[in-house]
Amino acid sequence: MYLKPDQLREISWVCEVKPGCSHREGAQRAQCSHQSFGRMKKVVEAKALSYAYVDSISDTKLLSVFYPNLITRQQNQKRLPNKDRIIETRIRRKGKRRITWIALFLEYESADPSTAYRLTQFKHLARQMIKEYQASMKQYYEPGECLFIDYAGLTVPMKENGQTERLYVFVAVLGYSKRLFAFATRGMTTRDWLYALKQALAYFGGVTEVIHSDNATALVKQPGLIPIYRDETQHFFRHYKCLGDTSRVATSQDNAVGENGVKIVTYSILNRMQDILFTTLPAVNSHIRREIDKLNSNRLQGCDFSRDDVFYAEEQQSLAPLPAHAFRYLCHKQVLTVPATYLVPYLHHHYSVPYKFIGKPVEIRVYDDDMIDIQHNHERIAQHRISDEHNGVTILAEHMPAEHREDAKRTKESFVAWGEEQGKAAAELMARQYDLTRNTRSRHVGKRCIALQKCCAKAGTDVFELACAYALEKQQYHPTYVEMVTRARPWELPQSNSPDVQHGNIRGPEYFGGSGHE
Repeated sequence: MYLKPDQLREISWVCEVKPGCSHREGAQRAQCSHQSFGRMKKVVEAKALSYAYVDSISDTKLLSVFYPNLITRQQNQKRLPNKDRIIETRIRRKGKRRITWIALFLEYESADPSTAYRLTQFKHLARQMIKEYQASMKQYYEPGECLFIDYAGLTVPMKENGQTERLYVFVAVLGYSKRLFAFATRGMTTRDWLYALKQALAYFGGVTEVIHSDNATALVKQPGLIPIYRDETQHFFRHYKCLGDTSRVATSQDNAVGENGVKIVTYSILNRMQDILFTTLPAVNSHIRREIDKLNSNRLQGCDFSRDDVFYAEEQQSLAPLPAHAFRYLCHKQVLTVPATYLVPYLHHHYSVPYKFIGKPVEIRVYDDDMIDIQHNHERIAQHRISDEHNGVTILAEHMPAEHREDAKRTKESFVAWGEEQGKAAAELMARQYDLTRNTRSRHVGKRCIALQKCCAKAGTDVFELACAYALEKQQYHPTYVEMVTRARPWELPQSNSPDVQHGNIRGPEYFGGSGHE
């Protein structure tokens, strides 16, 4: 058995420093048998090898000095396996398409059996080629440079309304401080990805230069060196003024920081949540937040600092500030032509736009904050809060023509307010006009109120007030009756005393009281 190069160097040093030592003493220092020490001592003495020379040469040359008959791989004239073939058939091909080691060896041996290695050495050399091919370059990131995101494979159970649902957990990791964030969502749609990412940036209190993910179809439309993102993903990056990047296809090591973060969150948090009963999504995220805070504050293994220590000391100040307005996810968009009513529909409700855009195309954009924006020529011309009223209408006064605004002011409140300016009876009579309708904006009743206003203008305020009082007393509320009263002015007529005539053919009030029917 050959001695190791370090043992040979130790033997040469012992022979030079203590030339008269026994074989057993020298073997103890070189950690070999005394027989091996004796044989190597003879080589040192025969070739007059100094320790300085032995220490200056390579291990291969040293072995050739002490073992001149040693046959190296370069001397045996054996063929090395074809590296390209090994990489193609064992690495690039996946699953059942891979060729077995036996088939590769037989293919290699059949080319020239006399120069071929045997199976064991062939597999050893081939595996070494694979290791060299899979060499990984460790990446280092500057503070605030990159945020890695991914979804965990392990889901979290939640029982809501009697039904069990599995929640997906989003994980984000800062490239420099390795600070973690996790957030549970009901799915892994584009909306879920971007909402969870928005929560992550809010948690870190800033934006990194790059956000790195894998090629999830919810985010990426077409992978590649420069990926083509989906529209909403691109809008997100533009809103936060950062770059988006993805891993190479089927190359998870490009997102190694994110994958490692998922592993930590899975084993430290998600595994322990499998036996906990959650009933609401906020309860799940509240629990995850507490556990994430603990992880970030715990000291790293083999270090005297935590992720939070590194983040607050070195990375937080390197993050770009968050935008003044939070990102809004676009849930729906549609192009319509504004009709003559200057109202556009969305989910059984109508919303107004400025009347000047009648006949022009507009784009309806509905966001996750329950707001609806209406744009023309890429400029917002109207904004409304989404209403749940079925077949309702939301109209802003500034969207109406001047005559429509005047017409819109004709409501029960406005007519009653006008009546109060004339007098108490006028206000009550105006209110009485709406007794037969529930619509305070009724056009039919409004026409009656306008007729009363015209009657007031013609007769004068004082006469109109007296006429209203008289009409209320007689319980006659129609505008025609009030106008007749203003002309007749019955309060100005002399009071007539009817004679007290007793006659059998005259029916008195007692008869009409209900007891005199024949």
